[in-house]
Amino acid sequence: MTARFCGYTTLRNLRFHEPFLVLYLLMQLDLPYVAVGGLLAYEKILVGILETPLGVVTDRWGRRRGLIAMFLLGGVAFTIYALAAQSSHPLVWLILGQTIYGVAEALRSGTHKAIMLDWLDDQGRRDEATSVISLTRVFSKTSTGVGALAGGVMVWQMGTFVPLFWAVVVPCLAGAVLMWSYPRQLEGEWTRQSRQRAKPIETTERWWPRFVRILSGPGLLPLLAASVLFETQVKLAMAYLQPYLAAGVELYDWSVIGGLGAVMIGVYYLAQGLAAGVSSSLGPVLERHLKGRDRSLHAVHIAAVICFGLTVVSLWIGVIWPGVIGLLLLACLQNARRPVFIARLNELMDPYLRATTISLENQARSWVYAAMAVFTGAIADVWGLPAVFTVLAGLVAIGLVPRLFVRHRHESVAPPVSSGR
Repeated sequence: MTARFCGYTTLRNLRFHEPFLVLYLLMQLDLPYVAVGGLLAYEKILVGILETPLGVVTDRWGRRRGLIAMFLLGGVAFTIYALAAQSSHPLVWLILGQTIYGVAEALRSGTHKAIMLDWLDDQGRRDEATSVISLTRVFSKTSTGVGALAGGVMVWQMGTFVPLFWAVVVPCLAGAVLMWSYPRQLEGEWTRQSRQRAKPIETTERWWPRFVRILSGPGLLPLLAASVLFETQVKLAMAYLQPYLAAGVELYDWSVIGGLGAVMIGVYYLAQGLAAGVSSSLGPVLERHLKGRDRSLHAVHIAAVICFGLTVVSLWIGVIWPGVIGLLLLACLQNARRPVFIARLNELMDPYLRATTISLENQARSWVYAAMAVFTGAIADVWGLPAVFTVLAGLVAIGLVPRLFVRHRHESVAPPVSSGR
């Protein structure tokens, strides 16, 4: 199963278009920053609305089925993105594609991690959560980097971003087949217990009290708040990295569309993917050396504030490459942090509601990302990228406040004993 988990993350992250999506919207479809921010925000708003309800659906209807649907819907969405370039009204096609993709992402978020955590519990290997999640992220980020380089070569050779969207349909179909091969018992707790008993022991009346009990548990909401501020600002920084890199390669007279600029952007994302993949394996090392998951999360957050500061200074003084290095380090920190965060969250979760709980964090991230995407898009149109990164850096620094509270609470509050088996 571990090999299949790694296969899932590889296929899910072979997104040839992702390092070029913002450039596709800005350069080929000629949209302003605020419209790009609006499109990104629309998808996140949709995910924010659907994430927790669909987390409940996948917990009860089946996590494996939900991920099969995710891959198939993703394939449809990428087809629509490709067709948008041929339309006289591309924005209509983009909104339709973003709608379908948003539903797919709402089905995905938290679901596969819930499957992995459930399998580890079944195998009596719960303490290995950080290690297994870290391993899958190594494959995830490495495949992201390889896909970025392949995408850069495609843009260089074909002189357009459109083939990237057609190419990504292939791993979507392969991912649906892979998920079909997962054992049916990994659909989730409710599905398993429904088959073992004449009637399900979990009902709507019992779901809500369990969910409220999770939220009222000490330390959970501060942990989620810190994660939301950290992750949303990093994700936005990675989105604005695309025009940042485009400006950098054009200083050397390398064209992005049909030129070596696309390949150089792909090379950068390959380096970032490889570095992030290696960083993903450092979660257990952080826990061991810093003596705990909360201390590890806090240390990573402080380092991220420093990297953002380097990028902001680099942009304001007009020197591109120190900021690029800062963003590379930021991606490494984010990937080292995520497995540790999920393992810490797993200590506080009810195993029956894993997809729901993880989706709650993802849903909050979606709302914050959506608001910030429109806001920073307007800032970029008026004041440029230096102002955008200044805002992002400030919000990451604010995220240290709930992180401090998480550390304080963790020292005196033990994680709850999981129910179930």
